[in-house]
Amino acid sequence: MFYQKSETLQIAQMLLGKHLFTSFEGQLTGGIIIETEAYKGAEDKASHAYHNRRTKRTEIMLALGEIAYVYF
Repeated sequence: MFYQKSETLQIAQMLLGKHLFTSFEGQLTGGIIIETEAYKGAEDKASHAYHNRRTKRTEIMLALGEIAYVYF
């Protein structure tokens, strides 16, 4: 599975330039990924999930994968 690969930096690089689409309030919206950041979750001091920190915001980051964490 794509997001479960261990090569965090490689995944971030592979996402650049990809198109992302969603349906929002009945409207198709989308864009191109022009920037990514790569963190190694619980072991990465720069990650919101460092040391398995569990909050509403970080819970998704501790999931098995195939889910994107998008923040403002």
